[in-house]
Amino acid sequence: MSVKAGQDQEFANQHSGAIICVSQSVYRAIQAYLDSQKIHIVYNPVPNLESYRIIEHTPINTVLILGFVGNITPHKRPQDAIKTLALVREAGIDARLLIAGKAEENYLIQLHKLTNDLGVADFVQWLGFVDNMSLVYKQIDIYISCSYGEGFSLAVIEAMASACAIVATRQGGSSEIIEHAVNGFLFDAEDVDELSKYVLKLADDLRLLAIMQQKARESVIDTYTLASYIDQLETILRSLLKSKISTH
Repeated sequence: MSVKAGQDQEFANQHSGAIICVSQSVYRAIQAYLDSQKIHIVYNPVPNLESYRIIEHTPINTVLILGFVGNITPHKRPQDAIKTLALVREAGIDARLLIAGKAEENYLIQLHKLTNDLGVADFVQWLGFVDNMSLVYKQIDIYISCSYGEGFSLAVIEAMASACAIVATRQGGSSEIIEHAVNGFLFDAEDVDELSKYVLKLADDLRLLAIMQQKARESVIDTYTLASYIDQLETILRSLLKSKISTH
């Protein structure tokens, strides 16, 4: 079972044979509350991985496409992606931003106002909820994750499997997937200047952009598979069953 830090820890300790965490970040958050010997880390797989395997990126021509995917909430800081778009365009780069995900109406109004205030409203495309995300990732050159922290972001590994270059906050699970300056770039949450610096670095060097896209893809395409996920769960379950049998 999976629990959040501080929630039902007594119940989990007494009644769980194993506790599954989706990242080291989640483990660190709950280890003080739960029996650490019961905790296992199993990273989520990329859903429908085959649909991402066939995606092929080509070098950008005249327009740089940035992407932001997820539930559009203050915690995920979509405003930082919008501010980055403005800074990138100020630097003379013709960039667009795709935003996919559901948002509460009042918060969406605030974000639309921000795009108007920054003069980028015409360069942001609001996609709303999308069923087939592989079609969205296929369009993105640089994927941006601005969240204060994620236990483990499926959107990040989906984008990586789709050969998007990644710029993500180092808080949370992203830092366990991304090796800074090797298969992506990491920045401190809320630091829009640092975020923009890495986006501009990739935009100014298309060879580096292509390398980062390929490295991101190689990092996940054969690792975060459903088969690997099931194998890890089976190993844990077999170990639990073996211990149950041996005690009876």
